[in-house]
Amino acid sequence: MKHVLGVAGYIFFLFLMSACGQEEEEINLTDFRYDIVTCRHDGVDLVFLRDDTTLLYPQSAVSSDLLPVDQRALIGYSPLGKIVDRQLSIVLQTSIKPVMTGDILSLSPGGAQELADDPLYLTSVWCSGGYVNLRYKIEYHDVSHMLTMIAVFPQNSADTLDLQLRHDTRGDAPGYYVSGYASFRLPRPLPPVVRVGINTSNLGGRRQFVFTEK
Repeated sequence: MKHVLGVAGYIFFLFLMSACGQEEEEINLTDFRYDIVTCRHDGVDLVFLRDDTTLLYPQSAVSSDLLPVDQRALIGYSPLGKIVDRQLSIVLQTSIKPVMTGDILSLSPGGAQELADDPLYLTSVWCSGGYVNLRYKIEYHDVSHMLTMIAVFPQNSADTLDLQLRHDTRGDAPGYYVSGYASFRLPRPLPPVVRVGINTSNLGGRRQFVFTEK
């Protein structure tokens, strides 16, 4: 496990551009789905890889210039027909909302101590599609916050990948709650157990979430 995690820079983002925007959109609720997907390019077209490995092809073509390969995004859509050879045609029912996407940062214990660990409101956390995924709320005023997913080396066990989410308010004043999503790429090969530590504001402080291979 010593070499599987590449070093990644810190991730800055504006919560005003979070996955849950304020614009109202007309949605056809027949067979409607919301999914976090991974962007792929099929020539000049943007397509989406669902976490169950189904490729989604929009009926109306979307330019691949919109988002890069491996960017995560939140889409609302309705399927057209059935899945054939792990491919499915869809009608996009909402705009394509980018999800903050990043790598896991490998740190020594000393390096980890230098990072802020401000609590955040955690709605859900799960592993799928080769990512650790989060839905959360932060209290935003006018300064962009920072989220970093870290792995502190040496790890305690070869069978468990221990991760920590670090949230830095960067001195932002209290404001209003804004919802967001984030995805962090997991290494390959993946150990049987992934354990994620998160300092929460709504679940009694620091919590550990354990995910195992199915």
